[in-house]
Amino acid sequence: MPTILIIEDDAVIQRSLEALLRRSGFDTCLWPDLDSAEACAALRPDLVLLDVTLPSGDGFGFCRRLRALSPLPVVFLTVLDDEDSIVRGLESGGDDYITKPFSARVLLSRIHALLRRTARTGGLRSGELTLHIDSHTAALRGDPLALLPKEWDILTLLLENPGRLLTRRILLERLWDAEGNFVDDNTLSVHMSRLRKKLGSFQGTPYIRTERGFGYRWEVPCEKL
Repeated sequence: MPTILIIEDDAVIQRSLEALLRRSGFDTCLWPDLDSAEACAALRPDLVLLDVTLPSGDGFGFCRRLRALSPLPVVFLTVLDDEDSIVRGLESGGDDYITKPFSARVLLSRIHALLRRTARTGGLRSGELTLHIDSHTAALRGDPLALLPKEWDILTLLLENPGRLLTRRILLERLWDAEGNFVDDNTLSVHMSRLRKKLGSFQGTPYIRTERGFGYRWEVPCEKL
């Protein structure tokens, strides 16, 4: 699952961000200061949430140093909401700029959108199913698999987390986007039912197992292509 690195000195905000992200299916890591961009880049997180005003330094300068070392996405999360600060943040290499106080849904939507844009290309194989992320195609037993957009999103999310229980809440939060296109609980059930019928099973094991009352789990081992 993706790892989000949180660089924030406010303990209350740290805890709330960590709880929100973990509840939404992310791993999290807290970074104590801005002393070493090299050490931060070496952790290889999938995304960085970066405050601007920290006791150990300036977030804009840190972002510039980090950007010189790694292309990993950076989202500024700060109280500085003036135009000059926003421009400085983006010009220093930030991929997005969110001001406090912020909406949890908007933050999650921005994170998911940014991770989709920066996702590594390639593919995944599980049983007789192959998924090619770069070409946005899927095949089952060598035949093209026709998927609706949300079915593709659900399938990709499950394949990226094989064996892990994804609760309905996590799925619903991950499928919401910044344009306001989201699925409700009933629509999720319909999409999941259709997807399960399209996939069937592999050697007697269903690709998707329903944990009644909790969520769904991808059952067949998965590997990168």
